[in-house]
Amino acid sequence: MEITTERLILREFRNDDFDALRVIDSDAAIQRYRGARAITPEMTRNYLERMQEWAAEVPRRYFMLAPTLRSTGAMIGWLPLKIVDVAAAEAEIGWTIAPGYHGQGYATEMARALLEVAFGELQLHRVWAICRTENVASYRVMEKLGMRREAHYVECEYTDDTWRDLYRYAILARESHR
Repeated sequence: MEITTERLILREFRNDDFDALRVIDSDAAIQRYRGARAITPEMTRNYLERMQEWAAEVPRRYFMLAPTLRSTGAMIGWLPLKIVDVAAAEAEIGWTIAPGYHGQGYATEMARALLEVAFGELQLHRVWAICRTENVASYRVMEKLGMRREAHYVECEYTDDTWRDLYRYAILARESHR
């Protein structure tokens, strides 16, 4: 799958994305919101291999795209869409932007493009996203996409010896701006 937007190309991950993934996996600010422990190079390599396996599955249920700048080809994050319930035509979307590219509208641009595919080509009915309540940038992206906050999960995630709250947002196909 490849999707082109005004500033980005959303493409499948390749082996040569390893170094860019390592930069993201090593960033403490990003890992803080993902609740992840330290990620080793071996873990990054295994994840890259898994993403390529998902791309080959038929029928495909997990899309993990690499957003790259059209101007330079730099890979700046990742964009997952996981079909969580085939019968209900429901999926979860997410996004991660590499350090140095935050606050420039890339997350909104790439998520909007993938939502168009989700509700168009994939014929999904509903797409949802989740984030920690302190991740203001992420839930603002959800709101820009037209998603509505459906839930505030209180103390539902335990990481770093702390209970954390999550927000869940969703959008239906009929609500999308296709």
